[in-house]
Amino acid sequence: WLLPLVATLAIQTTMSFLARLVPTCAPLFTAATGLAPESVGVFSGLGTLGSIVFLAIGTPLIRRFGPIRSLQAGLLLAGLGLVLLTPPSWVAILAANILIGIGYGPSAPAGSEVLLRHAPPAHRTLIFSLKQAGVPVGGVAAGLALPWLVARMDWRDAVMLLAAVPLLT
Repeated sequence: WLLPLVATLAIQTTMSFLARLVPTCAPLFTAATGLAPESVGVFSGLGTLGSIVFLAIGTPLIRRFGPIRSLQAGLLLAGLGLVLLTPPSWVAILAANILIGIGYGPSAPAGSEVLLRHAPPAHRTLIFSLKQAGVPVGGVAAGLALPWLVARMDWRDAVMLLAAVPLLT
């Protein structure tokens, strides 16, 4: 059960990190597109909308393709969303947020299904809690790493570099 826990925790952390990329770096995106700074709420809302869309229709997809493929597809969609962030277009940034949100969607239900198959019943509560700890860990990592990264390189290069993270995960 340890390897499935580490894998699902890594995915949960990665997806949480990626879901916070746009809100954390919003001043860069709004300046590049000419949008008002308060439009960051729209960006964040569309990411959440993408997650809700997956959660509303994702259970049959997880059953059909399996939890591992669902997690892999989520990571790939999030990576594609990151690539869409690089053109200075508000339409691309909105679409990117929806894709990142859809990619984030399978991380909890599909990860839980993986752990349900492998976790010993006596320790499931602890194991599931450890997996869900990836959400705040990813948020903290985004808050610490993203400002540091974009201060040291062009934000588009930073986003392209970060697009490799879901592929590596």
